[in-house]
Amino acid sequence: MKNGEFRVVIALLTVALTVAILFGGYSAYNVYGIEKPVKNQLSSLEPVSEVVITKENQIYDIRVKLSMVDNLQSAYNHIEKTLKQRFAADEYHLQIIDNRNEKLEQLYSDLQPAMQQAAAQSEFVWLNDQLTEKCSQMELKHELGVDEEKIYIQVQDADHYLYEIIARPSISVNTSINQ
Repeated sequence: MKNGEFRVVIALLTVALTVAILFGGYSAYNVYGIEKPVKNQLSSLEPVSEVVITKENQIYDIRVKLSMVDNLQSAYNHIEKTLKQRFAADEYHLQIIDNRNEKLEQLYSDLQPAMQQAAAQSEFVWLNDQLTEKCSQMELKHELGVDEEKIYIQVQDADHYLYEIIARPSISVNTSINQ
């Protein structure tokens, strides 16, 4: 092997080794610097029973299984607060996992259009009436919470529970005064 060929081989090996070290360091940072601490923080919250974090296309998919809670809105907001300490809003997608049975799946299927209509038209009293009527027919307990950004629906059937969080459309307010 000539001296020039030897230098090219050494340079290529150096580049390959550098890329491998950088990729390994980046992967270790993601796992030990981000994913594990976030998973530990979320797991320490009382209603959280399981956390799964994956990353795809620079977005963290965070799946949080909750045990039965008294107030879904409060539990969700604690989780969001924890995540916002680590991530920008566009860096993650949070999914809440509940414990549904067939009865709760049927309720969701029946009321899903009403939930979307209520979110789009801000008809929360009407939605609560729909939930009350359907839940009383099916002998279920329910709670409805609303804030500026989301609607929180929780329904309980013995040891099974449905948690549904629906984003409200943002409404822009025109504050200009026409004269």
